[in-house]
Amino acid sequence: MSTHYQQQQPVGGRWNADGEMESTGLGYEDLRFMQTERVTSWGKHSPAPSWVFNTDKLREVIARACEIRAQIYARPANLTQEQRIANAQRRLSARRPSLIRQLETAYAAYVELKRSGADTRKIQSRVEALDSQVMMLDRSAAIFAGVIFYSLRIGMNSPQVASMLGCSPVACRQILSRVCKIAERIERGEHMHSKKAAQ
Repeated sequence: MSTHYQQQQPVGGRWNADGEMESTGLGYEDLRFMQTERVTSWGKHSPAPSWVFNTDKLREVIARACEIRAQIYARPANLTQEQRIANAQRRLSARRPSLIRQLETAYAAYVELKRSGADTRKIQSRVEALDSQVMMLDRSAAIFAGVIFYSLRIGMNSPQVASMLGCSPVACRQILSRVCKIAERIERGEHMHSKKAAQ
């Protein structure tokens, strides 16, 4: 299936014409052994905020981002940041069977429309969105950390960040916007106890 980011990426996978997932075999943890090169900055972003360079604050932003993605809006008490991320990850992983079924259904519909010569743009967008959700399920914290690192500390633009993480540029921009909003609210001491409050 053709998408707007067809180039093979170092981390990630894709569906082939037989409906099977193909992967590069690389994980996010492998990126720490790879070299990166600073390139053009991401648009007109301001200098990176201070929390990006503060380890504890950065971990708190990533932990909250994972919890909100898992629909955990009230911060769990008496848990470390690592335990909170693991707790959110368990809830996210529980969504896998349902998302896989939705993705398989959408992909089957895409194949059928493709064969018939019908317009596939809408269903293709649906497949890509579900594929991104499945891809993030087991490595949400790594994706959040990667987007923050490559965009705010290295200065890459969204297509470049996407090529490093195996996401779409749109997803990278959305993630960056969300984590920055979360960080701002943490800095202001605001509590996000609902989906509406977390937006």
